[in-house]
Amino acid sequence: MSRATRFLLVAFAAALAACDRTPAAVTTADADAVAAEAAVVDAILSPQGDPGALAPGGSLAALFNRAIEKAAKDQGKDAAAKLAAPVRELLSQAERAAKAGDQATAAAKLAAARTESIRVIVTVLGRDPVAAFLTDQGRRADELRAKIATAAKAGQDVSKAQAILAQIDAGLKAAATALAAGNLAGALDAGSAAADLFPSLLRALTPPPAKPPVTPPSTATPGWSVTALFAQAIAAVSHDKGEAAAREIRSKLEQLNKDAAAASKAGDSATAQKKQAEARALTLQTIVDALGRPALEGAIKAVDTGLADLRARITSAAAAGKDVKSATEAADRAASLLTQSRDALAKGQLTAALDLASQGGEWITEGRGRVERAK
Repeated sequence: MSRATRFLLVAFAAALAACDRTPAAVTTADADAVAAEAAVVDAILSPQGDPGALAPGGSLAALFNRAIEKAAKDQGKDAAAKLAAPVRELLSQAERAAKAGDQATAAAKLAAARTESIRVIVTVLGRDPVAAFLTDQGRRADELRAKIATAAKAGQDVSKAQAILAQIDAGLKAAATALAAGNLAGALDAGSAAADLFPSLLRALTPPPAKPPVTPPSTATPGWSVTALFAQAIAAVSHDKGEAAAREIRSKLEQLNKDAAAASKAGDSATAQKKQAEARALTLQTIVDALGRPALEGAIKAVDTGLADLRARITSAAAAGKDVKSATEAADRAASLLTQSRDALAKGQLTAALDLASQGGEWITEGRGRVERAK
């Protein structure tokens, strides 16, 4: 559920303004939060309540609170309570529907509550507050228009913000037309719907945080390390798509590894190998999707550099009279895999290229160990 819709259920007066034009789904958790804060709703109509304190000035919520205050002052608290009762009942029905899992009914009741609140506002307050409200929204739109222009000059992509502003302008234009025709409810409806878009526009104008750079592994971690590359890929996923997306990938990988371990423990080698292969495929695909071709080229370069280093070590060991046959075999395997990796990259087979490069790197690590153990 959106913040606006939750505010609708929790704060009562503010809710009447904040409900989305297309109401969001209402979850049981949202309904529970509303029930927990029912005292806030009750306070609006209680003798000790201060309706105006619950809503920010200049908002549709504030207009509703002003209407309730005016009704209480002019006609008494009973009359004010009677005016607010239909909205309160609609909110109660929305809460019950949400708890029952009937999101469609909950959303419909929220929309009805908003419509009824607008009726109360125009009935009690009349034209002038509605006109002032629309003037305030127009001023806000102009201020944000200037911010968009400034951001555009600074080189920021403002296309999304401009699209939202166009919606706001259209809504305020429709509101002005309705106001001129004497349709106060229509004017307030269209104007408040436009005002509901301001938070989205502000978010669109907020530059995203700088993307964490893909840093090369430390000297202790070879550039072909799938583990190191996967860690960088997950960081990129978290930045680009959110932590939930990164968490989903990690969860899938953990489950595959658990399944492989369980199968191995049970003696089911076929299933264990299958799950291990699936885990590696997910790891490689995540790296390719998140880091792209540059990461693969970096891995291949690291293997190339590592292979040259291994050859040099073999040469030095051979000059010292050591048996380097086993180490040379490891270097030859690494070289073959490196060639296959480059071929796969040339064909656009990125996952295969990374897989082959990392295997080549593993043979380089093995070759170095064999050189050290050579006699």
